[in-house]
Amino acid sequence: MPWECGKGWWPLIEKVASAIDSFNAAHPDSPVEVSQIKQKFGGLRIYHYNASEDIRQLIDHAIEASWHTCERCGATEGVTTNLEGYRLTLCTECRKEIKPRVITKRKIIKRRSLAATYPTFHICDAELFYYPTKEAAEEKIRGFGWEPDLYCFIIEACPYNRDVTNRAYRRWVYDDEGVLISETLCSEFEDPQTREQDEYFPGRRPNQCRFKPGDIVEYVFNDTVTLGIVMECPPTPEDVADKGSRCSRYNKPFEGKAEFEEDAYSILSGKVDLHKYSQFDETHEFYYTTNILPPSLPIPPELKRQLKHLLITVHDEIEYTNFDECRLGPQSTGLEKPLIIRSKMSTSEPVIYYLTPLNGALTVSVEKEPKRIRGYMDFVTAEEFARVKEWIKLNYDVLMSNWNDPDSVALCENVKKI
Repeated sequence: MPWECGKGWWPLIEKVASAIDSFNAAHPDSPVEVSQIKQKFGGLRIYHYNASEDIRQLIDHAIEASWHTCERCGATEGVTTNLEGYRLTLCTECRKEIKPRVITKRKIIKRRSLAATYPTFHICDAELFYYPTKEAAEEKIRGFGWEPDLYCFIIEACPYNRDVTNRAYRRWVYDDEGVLISETLCSEFEDPQTREQDEYFPGRRPNQCRFKPGDIVEYVFNDTVTLGIVMECPPTPEDVADKGSRCSRYNKPFEGKAEFEEDAYSILSGKVDLHKYSQFDETHEFYYTTNILPPSLPIPPELKRQLKHLLITVHDEIEYTNFDECRLGPQSTGLEKPLIIRSKMSTSEPVIYYLTPLNGALTVSVEKEPKRIRGYMDFVTAEEFARVKEWIKLNYDVLMSNWNDPDSVALCENVKKI
């Protein structure tokens, strides 16, 4: 296996490799496997499986030592790791031999139609300029006169030698008056072959978040601007560290690509639709921090109330479904589709939810003569709905008992199939 790092770290790796060889010779049935050895973010990385505690300690020691060892020559004096650009851990002499990566600054001016209205309107890239420094680009923004169709300014740090399509080393977003709204905290680039990111999102502290839960904002997706409301802020450094700790505990490489681990706000948009079972699934999405801006137009009062109502509804839905939900499948009921039963803790009247495709559900009353309260019949035939009502009649006493005194175990044990 090739060691994807400088020769200065080879002595550190050789100690680990020797210990692993000895361990594997003594334990042929459960050998330590090393999948990759490389430099990343300026430090040594050794990806391994089935390592004993002693081997883990040796690996941790080698990784820690790499931060104090020149990757090129192995020196341990005057060693530093640069925080900007491509990260390298080098001594003073070796760093003199490294040519800095050239980065230019790209400024994008986005404009909108003067007829733009909520809840959705479109913007477009109107002008594009290049500057040698961020300061030069900001100076041009400050000198820009106010124009009614201006939407925002974006400055992107773009290396010359990489594909910068929809990516940037760093990105800064300014409103139409040139006030900084947000900025990225890590590179958006990834290795074109391995698809590994240059940097993982380190977490965003509360004082680095422009918006908080409950704020009404605009989010940009493919140059379409939509009004929404913030449900959650991006994960904090502690959230990211906890994820990394759990990955380490289970001996898995840290992958920061899941939505909830990225620099993104959780946004709700649209309105409550009682024909849908899950309001959260229907109205929720993640959007990157630099795609979230404050409202740029007056918000109609009705639209504001609609978004606030949606946020409250989703919060209640999540709170209740965490503990007050019993899902029964066709094997338990004899019906064609799954259904969900809740108690009086989360419903004002006894009902069941007969789940249909596209996040839909028929809400059916639990009574001697059941009836549809809401929900579309597009995916349910008349015969199928008749069987649902017969099932409710057959299990009326059990369903009412659970509604008054929820007990999912008793419910599952006593439910009868139709």
